[in-house]
Amino acid sequence: MNKSFEIKTGEKQKCRDLICEHAKLKNLNVKTILTLPGRKALCVETFRKQFKKPTIIGLERDSKDFAIIQETQQFQCFNADIRQWSHAQTLKTNHLDIVFLDYFSFLSTSVLGDITDLLTNDNILHPNKPTLLAITLAKSMRGYTDDMLKFMSSILVDGNRRSAENTLEDVATAVASHILDSIPTIGIETLVEKEYKAADKSASMYFLAYLLEK
Repeated sequence: MNKSFEIKTGEKQKCRDLICEHAKLKNLNVKTILTLPGRKALCVETFRKQFKKPTIIGLERDSKDFAIIQETQQFQCFNADIRQWSHAQTLKTNHLDIVFLDYFSFLSTSVLGDITDLLTNDNILHPNKPTLLAITLAKSMRGYTDDMLKFMSSILVDGNRRSAENTLEDVATAVASHILDSIPTIGIETLVEKEYKAADKSASMYFLAYLLEK
């Protein structure tokens, strides 16, 4: 049985489509894409329809889902998490034109650490080349709300010192602020801030997209 986010219709698919739409609006020459595909790899299917023969790199840390991908899909996928893969990239090969971090977890210091490892590695994101970074996050912080909001308050950059709230706007600002803290000279443009549910009874999710250039 498919999970609510493993469908090709509705709000989840709209997020996948928005990545492609904004990449085209920004005239990105999409050659290489990094994604967290999940066992169904529906994002890969979308990217292949929208872009001409892109190189797609998948990261799947769950060994069972990785085995399913290996059996059913035809793209380069690694049984690794983002930090493991990022630290292994020691040669400047293909610049990542699109990065899709399709999390089902909430914003956390671990997620922000993943983003830092990716963005600060010049072998992954080459200087003076644009990258579209898209992220999905669960809205619910499941017991970690106070700690995460305290941390978000410490990194918010919006012209005012105030306490953060678990809102789409504050989460999006916290992610952008963290990126700027990691690479102060980076160019960043917010493309999408969207709250959605994959299905009527699904958990609320945040979808964020940024255009970055180091």
